[in-house]
Amino acid sequence: MTHWTKDSGDGLPTHPVFLHHPQPTLHEVHYASHVAALEDKIVQRAVTALLNEIYEEDFLGFSYGFRPGRSAHDAMDALCVGIHSKKVSFILDADIRSFFDEISQKWLVRFLEHRIGDRRIIRLIQKWLRAGVLEDGVVTVSDRGTGQGLVISPLLANIYLHYAYDLWVERWRQREATGDMIIVRYADDFIIGFQHETDAQRFLDEMRKRLGEFALSLHPEKTRLIEFGRFAAERRKRRGLGKPETFNFLARLHLHLRRNPLGQIPDQAEDPRGSHAGEAAGDQAGAATAHAPADPRTREMAGSGRPRLLQLPCSADQRTSTGCVPAPCHRSLAAHAAAA
Repeated sequence: MTHWTKDSGDGLPTHPVFLHHPQPTLHEVHYASHVAALEDKIVQRAVTALLNEIYEEDFLGFSYGFRPGRSAHDAMDALCVGIHSKKVSFILDADIRSFFDEISQKWLVRFLEHRIGDRRIIRLIQKWLRAGVLEDGVVTVSDRGTGQGLVISPLLANIYLHYAYDLWVERWRQREATGDMIIVRYADDFIIGFQHETDAQRFLDEMRKRLGEFALSLHPEKTRLIEFGRFAAERRKRRGLGKPETFNFLARLHLHLRRNPLGQIPDQAEDPRGSHAGEAAGDQAGAATAHAPADPRTREMAGSGRPRLLQLPCSADQRTSTGCVPAPCHRSLAAHAAAA
């Protein structure tokens, strides 16, 4: 259901498009998607291109959402390789509640000021955040959210999570984890894998506190900790339990693991409801070029910002396995996967 409200006329405040998204397995979502004036969209696109050149140096390797040269398929590849190559026994499937609507604009401006010295850019972004929404002749202004539908909104969301979450979780992995730990984040949807259940429980408790410090909270129905990994089925069978639980990532692909004659390789079973069902296997071979940044400067900058990523060679088992989607063999996706 889509309902267009009265146009703003002067092009200053955004006007909302009310979107009704049925969620059969969870609940129904009703939110306003902000539609900016054409002039604002042009300027926002230019500012986004400028800020991308700066922040691609800073963003960590396990962040995939709304970034140049990265896609949902790259995130899926990284997750599969991470689960296969690390000692992952437990998966934390987490989602932030109403993320784009709950972002603290005060914290966001502070994060921007940490990296951007030009006050003109800061003031311009503040104007977009405070433009408000015009509905039935009444302008409503909020101190939260980035305005879903704005051109610059995804980048601002990534900047917010970079400081509020990514840097903290990377430090937690290096200093607090007692075993292997992998991370893949796509916007506000992220998967964290652990070797030990105690690490997973401690991380979940501390993550709730960390997000709470920045006006965010986890969605109770979309956040869960499950036993999952290469040997989860065998361990549960020995304990007399059923098959391991499965999980959906990015609402497109349904993941599970199974044993094949060449070893235990992650298998991607396609979700028939997904819009890209049937394309996952083919896109793995071409993602290195199909999703490459168009701007060579962005490509160079993004590459220089991730020198720590390891190159995973393609093994013979990965090249010849059948019946499942193998881990990526080309170097760029392998580098993305190593970041997990």
